[in-house]
Amino acid sequence: MKPALPGFALFCLLGAAVPLTAQNPLPTDVTILTQNDFKARNVFSVGDALRGVPSLKIEQDGSRGTRMLVKMRGFSSSNDVLVLLDGRPLTHEYDSIVDVSQFPLSMVDRIEITRGGASLAMTAEAVAGTINIITLRPHQKGLLVDMGTGIGRNGEKNSAGKITGRSNLGDITYAPSVESSGGFSNNEDFDTTNHFGNFTRSFNGKGYWGGEYYYHDSRVGVSNGTPVPLAQWNGNMEQQAATPDLERTQVSQHAKAFLAVPLLYGGTTYASFTDSWRNSQDLPYRGGPASRDEDSRASTFDLSWRRSAIETGLRAQRFERKLFGEDAHDAMESGVYAVGKWRAGKLTVAPGLRYDRHSVSGGFLAPRIALIYAAGDSFSVSASAQRAHRVPSFEELYFSSAVLQNPNLKDEKSVNTDMGLEWKPGAACDFKTTGFYIRKTNLIAPDASSTWANGGEEHSHGIETEASLQWGEHDETKNIFSVNWTAQKSRRSLPTAPAMADSAMSPRHLVDVKWDKHMPRSMTFSNELRYQSEQFELDGGQGVRIPGFYVWNARFSLRILAADMYFAIDNIARRRYAETTGQNPLSGGGTATVLSPQPDRTFWTGVSIRFLN
Repeated sequence: MKPALPGFALFCLLGAAVPLTAQNPLPTDVTILTQNDFKARNVFSVGDALRGVPSLKIEQDGSRGTRMLVKMRGFSSSNDVLVLLDGRPLTHEYDSIVDVSQFPLSMVDRIEITRGGASLAMTAEAVAGTINIITLRPHQKGLLVDMGTGIGRNGEKNSAGKITGRSNLGDITYAPSVESSGGFSNNEDFDTTNHFGNFTRSFNGKGYWGGEYYYHDSRVGVSNGTPVPLAQWNGNMEQQAATPDLERTQVSQHAKAFLAVPLLYGGTTYASFTDSWRNSQDLPYRGGPASRDEDSRASTFDLSWRRSAIETGLRAQRFERKLFGEDAHDAMESGVYAVGKWRAGKLTVAPGLRYDRHSVSGGFLAPRIALIYAAGDSFSVSASAQRAHRVPSFEELYFSSAVLQNPNLKDEKSVNTDMGLEWKPGAACDFKTTGFYIRKTNLIAPDASSTWANGGEEHSHGIETEASLQWGEHDETKNIFSVNWTAQKSRRSLPTAPAMADSAMSPRHLVDVKWDKHMPRSMTFSNELRYQSEQFELDGGQGVRIPGFYVWNARFSLRILAADMYFAIDNIARRRYAETTGQNPLSGGGTATVLSPQPDRTFWTGVSIRFLN
């Protein structure tokens, strides 16, 4: 008889109940941010942590606390990026507008960013890539209590804690957080409260079961941009120029139950059910009736079976949306998949096939093939090709005006190809680079009558490069240096403009350099320097333009007994920090014609206390 795997050993191996083959087999396409990366930076949310990742562009409504949307690989829409929570897509639940600022890092174990085609075990609805937020779990037996607080400029405050415990009775996690700010610009004050909890229980060492719950409550002011010309921004003028307009409130809840049974019919079976609710309101500043009041709900059932190098599974989802003053809308989506991974000598082949069917837009077949050739322990070459799609959102299918809605919209379709190499000349050095080309057709965009319609296409290509180096005589004086560079270009045509033209508010070149120095007596000094070249907003580069700029951030921390004390400065050089355009909340996140400045130089100080039993 084969020995049964201990339930908790299996749980740690899988990582938050996500099957192993759900990971993209191409290492050059994947960036993983861990808790060590979070500690070395002055970041509080998932959106903060994603800044500087190759090929990622963060667009924000305004200053700290406002909504953050993610674009990837030069595409002009955040809808092309799929955000997942423990492998479960959030896109439809949030009507394709997933605000990554609402996920505090106190509840996150790691963030897995996959550029290009993701594993079909996750989804085929990832044209540009995926961001998988893996929630916190205990990593060792005993009780760990970690709590901290910090204060910054403009009345910014952040307090967070986490409790993780592991015993013979099971694993338990609880992570609360509270954050608030007076706002950099007028009417950009905000406050948010989050609670995350998880419980996992093994049954006789032959699997595990458990549940988790996440609650988010936020209120943030939404400024109406700034009329100050970009050339006159000096760190103070734009702070007073924003016009008070709206405030957005949001309450989200996620409840999940999961089960894993190893050695069932020769493999391991995973099952989970998640039910989520959200209410979002846009209110006139200082009170009054809501201009937008939306309730949404998503229910998801996942079932998968894995044996050796083969995995099969299915997913069924139901979505509901009720926008005040309109009819309620609902949709069903289901999908089945099979993926494999086989090795013959130095060559690894990973084929896959997935079929999804949406109750409105119909069915879609998505094949994928990935090849990895390992020339040795230090050098490998990989390539992949995948067909992907994007289902139209409720906002696109049923726009607020009955005249402009189009319930006959079809999926956007794409073909993703990339090729990369990874070279590790030593244990302290790592280099990888990837070239990519993506062609998206059947775009969903407004036509001449401003009705959402299919038509036009978008092409994106570029190169992503990452390198890291470690040196130092002793572990306590280790130096870690990393740099990434991205060059990308996107062009698209629309029903109203059939000629191909440059597109996207995205830098053509981005360089991000990080240096961490670990010194004696538990001192750490971290530096980050990020340069972004000129950006523009659609219209062949003739629309809104932002010149290139750089941002320099630094942080110093000192550990005394159980306390980590830190002092940080963001944007030390007070360069232009205008990397976003305003998002108009009344048009479902469409880009406005104004710029939203970011804070200039910001000072932070705080302390974190850690208790380990």
